[in-house]
Amino acid sequence: MQPLCNLKTINLSHSLNLVSTPNFKGMPYLEFLYLEGCIRLNEVDPTIEVLGRLTVLNLKDCKNLLHFASSVGGLKSLKVLNLSGCSKVNKLPYDMCHLECLEELYLNGTGIKGLPTSTEVIERLNVLNLKDCKNLVRLPSSVGGLKSLQYLNVSGCSKLDKLPDELGHVACLEKLDVSGTGIREVPSSIGLLKNLKELSLAGCKARSPKSWNTMFDHFQLLRKRSHIPSGFSLPCLSGLHSLTELDLSDCNLSEDAMPCDFGCLSSLKKLNLSRNQFVRLPESVGQLSRLQWLYLNWCCKLQTLPELPSHVFSGTSTKVWGL
Repeated sequence: MQPLCNLKTINLSHSLNLVSTPNFKGMPYLEFLYLEGCIRLNEVDPTIEVLGRLTVLNLKDCKNLLHFASSVGGLKSLKVLNLSGCSKVNKLPYDMCHLECLEELYLNGTGIKGLPTSTEVIERLNVLNLKDCKNLVRLPSSVGGLKSLQYLNVSGCSKLDKLPDELGHVACLEKLDVSGTGIREVPSSIGLLKNLKELSLAGCKARSPKSWNTMFDHFQLLRKRSHIPSGFSLPCLSGLHSLTELDLSDCNLSEDAMPCDFGCLSSLKKLNLSRNQFVRLPESVGQLSRLQWLYLNWCCKLQTLPELPSHVFSGTSTKVWGL
């Protein structure tokens, strides 16, 4: 291994017959390790933990990988870890929390059931992708400690039925996708996400009305009504001042469940309300001065639209799809 002692990059991506990695002890300067698409790879050599200078580890679509690593605490410089598509990986190393430089973590399509409870110490993490983790049943409360997190995707995690209350503490969060999950309870603290720009709840139909009506109670702006519908309902959304995209498609919404304060979403540009059950939209939709796209596809019961502001007709390009 002496000739490899100065090696900085190894790219063995799509090596279809590779079943295991080499011993890494003779590669102290290795910074980039690419093993994407090595479909027969079933094991990463335990000596990977000695790679103190490794910054990128890509194991995407290593579909037969069973054991990622028992310990990764030595990867002090790792910034990007990609395990997406490693469907047989069902647990993460116990010392993941020691990856203090980690910025991007891709676990989409893996078999994991949860994240380590000490996740909050990964303070530099800004991307966490858990899309289509079909066995994921929970997110730890420590997610609230991810102070740098900007992107969180748990879409398609059908067994995930709750978000942690601490999610509202992730002050930097800009994009949150929980579409296609089994979410039944939404934490009220989500209303604290003042930097949130994109929110997708598409296809989330199984929520309890109670949880929605406590959401955003920090702002005490819930609309008053004498009757709470038994189906899916939404609270006021006034706290999300930075929101530019909101996807509520296929949520089985009726007009009784629609918030009356859409107009408070002063930055909203794209609103998707397709495949819902309402007959009319709240008048406040007409107050969305920056709205450019309004999707109403397959809203079969929809009869009327609210009056849109005059400037919408005088030169701006708001597009209404589905009518």
